[in-house]
Amino acid sequence: MDFKAPWARVVKLLTVMTCGILLLVVYDVGRRFPYQTSPVWLWFLTSVLPLLLLAGGLLCTVRGYRLEAGSLEVKRLLWSTRIDLSGLRAAWHDPEAMCRSLRLFGNGGMFVIAGLFTSKKLGRYRAFATDPSRSVVLDFGDRKILVTPDPPEEFVSRLGVPGPDTAFDLGRSQGTDIAGDKDALLGDAAGAARDRGDSS
Repeated sequence: MDFKAPWARVVKLLTVMTCGILLLVVYDVGRRFPYQTSPVWLWFLTSVLPLLLLAGGLLCTVRGYRLEAGSLEVKRLLWSTRIDLSGLRAAWHDPEAMCRSLRLFGNGGMFVIAGLFTSKKLGRYRAFATDPSRSVVLDFGDRKILVTPDPPEEFVSRLGVPGPDTAFDLGRSQGTDIAGDKDALLGDAAGAARDRGDSS
């Protein structure tokens, strides 16, 4: 099943601003320092590098998501990133999942919000996002991945895994049942020992 990846207003604003600034730098420097009379390193830093940054951000954008049997496909501009869902433990929609996150590596808003991030709430996670308000957290136990499909609630329901609270309660209830069975077995053993002592 396919899900859209709409851009948040902040992503649109950052994309327009960043593209405008980089293109203005290329134009202004090219006008002031023509290629024929400029050092190669200056021409590369002021003309080629900004265009490479624009192209890199555009290539890494997220066009949408596709849920398939046991995997999630993140559609980029020219390729797709496939995520194996076999080890998925929990998934939930949290509009504030990316709040107060620190970017460790990646793109913070030009065409996409993608890369490695960390926060007190989630720890370290990898993001393939275009709208933080649609954030869906995929918890694999040893790692977390954040995506922003539309609609996020239907995406979570299609995954068919519990949310974080449900998974915790399930594990706690199973632990309680095991502890109760253990106590019952110990009680039966003690009762059997008393019976043997009385009969002797």
